[in-house]
Amino acid sequence: MENYKKFFDLSLDIMCIATPDGRLERVNGVFTECLGYPHDDLLSMRYFDLIHPDDLKASERELTDLGSGHLTKNFENRCRHADRSYRIISWSASADSESNLIFAMGREITNQVVEQDRLGQIETALIADKIISETDRRGDIIFLNDESCRLSGYSREELLGKNHRLLNSAYHPKQFFDDLWQKVSAGEVWSGLIRNQKKNGDYFYLQTLIIPMFDMMGTISSYLSVCQDQTNSVMHEGAFTRTLEILNETSAIAKVGGWELDVASGELTWTDETFKILEVEKQHGQKPMLPEGLQLFIPEHIPLVEEAVNRAMTTGEPYALEVQARTAKGNVLWVYTNGKANYADGKIVSLSGTIQDIQARKTAEIKYEEERQKSLHAAKNGISRRACSKHGA
Repeated sequence: MENYKKFFDLSLDIMCIATPDGRLERVNGVFTECLGYPHDDLLSMRYFDLIHPDDLKASERELTDLGSGHLTKNFENRCRHADRSYRIISWSASADSESNLIFAMGREITNQVVEQDRLGQIETALIADKIISETDRRGDIIFLNDESCRLSGYSREELLGKNHRLLNSAYHPKQFFDDLWQKVSAGEVWSGLIRNQKKNGDYFYLQTLIIPMFDMMGTISSYLSVCQDQTNSVMHEGAFTRTLEILNETSAIAKVGGWELDVASGELTWTDETFKILEVEKQHGQKPMLPEGLQLFIPEHIPLVEEAVNRAMTTGEPYALEVQARTAKGNVLWVYTNGKANYADGKIVSLSGTIQDIQARKTAEIKYEEERQKSLHAAKNGISRRACSKHGA
């Protein structure tokens, strides 16, 4: 008996002996440490005096089941600490019919439960609206959530046990998936955008994270996929790209470029057509500054452009000018340029506008004006000769 007493007192688990009505007959040191009460105080209590009110009925039912000969395994409830907080304890117990006593062993799991709850909340937040699936090592689907079924158009029964190739859209080359599987089979996480195909033939795009899952021996047992639907973003991006290409083509045909000036930094941003008009070589990551832009006009017209830009930056006055530019390659051409102020919080933060190659139109206008002047001059000379003839001069 003495040996059993030592085992009782030296155990790292909570141990106690109680009567069928819940009165504590004996507790070990771990019990007192866990709940913070003096040893003698605990022996003067009923076990139910320590139970959280919300756990009381379940605990009473468990005690009744013990009296009927059932075993208690991993039953959890909350016990009050001396500081009035509660500790979560997982119990295993049995009733001894000869002594009419209950022998119980417990382990405090408060930190584990709190941590699991915290991780559960994080998991819920992270996977909200996510497409979750899991495959075995061959790529056969062994789990998927409702969102996976909804997005793909397949039922759970149609997908479970099937290989992920069922969703293959034939968009990615074989090497794409070879590289993917080579990485995850080596135990590494893979991420990227995958285009899949729905049951109805439509395509959908998933930003995908594939995570190798390991068993207790460190061997890959399955692959977990956590995906975010990016179909709308991809489609909108494609539409935007096509629109931008059309605008660029239209601008090139019309020979119209765009520009923007950051007032604070003096940095200019040009569209591709502006670079073409001014014959400036476009270099990645480099933007011209305002003085460089002004130097691309002929000396006689630099003051006109500079004054218009300064007025726009200080007073917000818009402008429109027809001036001559001297390109980076030394060619002189007529351009139309305009600008307007852009405001933020009541302050002018930038100017933006267009520049258009009007050399052909301006050349035609100048030629027309020259021909008109020649005609007027010729007409005047004709009138003068006729007048002289009439007067016998």
